[in-house]
Amino acid sequence: MKKYVTYLLILLVSFLFLSVLSTSAALNIEKGMIYAPNSYCVIKAEIISVEQQQNATVISFKIAKVIGLSEKFYERFPYEKNNIKDKDCKQYYTEYIKDYFPDGTITASLNNTASLTGIKSGDTVKIDIYATGDEWGTNYVIDNIEQDSLAKIDFTGIKSEAIYLAVILALLLVILYLIFNKSRKK
Repeated sequence: MKKYVTYLLILLVSFLFLSVLSTSAALNIEKGMIYAPNSYCVIKAEIISVEQQQNATVISFKIAKVIGLSEKFYERFPYEKNNIKDKDCKQYYTEYIKDYFPDGTITASLNNTASLTGIKSGDTVKIDIYATGDEWGTNYVIDNIEQDSLAKIDFTGIKSEAIYLAVILALLLVILYLIFNKSRKK
């Protein structure tokens, strides 16, 4: 009986380990950009303040990490799929932003469709943001904002292929363990 419990524990630990790896890989495949007006980036940010001003909600935040191009960018500009990449978004938010916002704090208005439920100063959030601008300046608009899903383990991000891969690898580990365990007893 003890032998079977050991096998089950190895299988369970292997599956959980591979699931966490698969989840983090799946979540890091998210996309986001911004050189062109109305192009979308996805960033992780720390909220500095949330204020209601006249007709809009204004959020100040510091960028913690630039994830990359948003899927919305490809929906709006499908012809740019081969020209603009995640690295363009990362370059914009690391180089350009430093020049214009030396303290690193960016202020953006909140799109009417975005929800602030449960979000407050000090929270780490994931933001879909886009820039609009003209010769007088750039305005940043937050299209979507949500709590950072990497702060908690969220298994909804696992793709079915990742689950299959995790199960296959876990079974392979158990089989290898059984083979080496039997060969060691001989």
